[in-house]
Amino acid sequence: YITSNFVEIADSEGIILVYPQADVRTGSVWNTLHSDEGNKVANVDDFGFIAAIIQSLNSNPNIDTSRIYVSGYSNGAAMAYQIACHLNDRIAGFVVMSGLFPLETEYPCDLTHETAGIIINGTEDYERPMTGIEGYALPVRDAASWWARQNGSVQETTVQEGNIERTIYETPNGTEIQLFVIEGGGHNWFNFDVDNITMNRFIWNFLSSYQLP
Repeated sequence: YITSNFVEIADSEGIILVYPQADVRTGSVWNTLHSDEGNKVANVDDFGFIAAIIQSLNSNPNIDTSRIYVSGYSNGAAMAYQIACHLNDRIAGFVVMSGLFPLETEYPCDLTHETAGIIINGTEDYERPMTGIEGYALPVRDAASWWARQNGSVQETTVQEGNIERTIYETPNGTEIQLFVIEGGGHNWFNFDVDNITMNRFIWNFLSSYQLP
């Protein structure tokens, strides 16, 4: 939570932050795959764990569960991708930093709505490379275009500002996937300003404009 530092935004906007802890017996590594093959931590049901957390939020009438968003970094970003994918009917949007999307063809996503997302990766990230990881996760650009296709995006705009390439995919309804590629960027939680506001403010402004249908 120190890395992302959403606390200030949460305090000012009335957001409930939930920081799940991956099983410490696995070295706090998320189980991002349904299949045992290629999985570092097989037999740990993290999909069920996150679903149970969301269910507990549903029991609180003061929480607007049409506006649940998921975010993650590195291995946590892969988990955020997968939660947005497989628990899609409960997730209004996602943010992933320095992570890859482990799309499993034998376990297809059940997408129920257009899903907004922010994807941020560096070109010099050797832990989660732009080219993906063969047999595990898609290349970064392929992941962004996959979500854009699922959403039914009809417009794609790319702008280069300094070392940051920003591509926005947009649907007729205004749902966006925004991909940021940082030339020379490493395996980081990035904190550069976007549209002249801090990263966390940008993330919140973006996500808060979306909710489940």
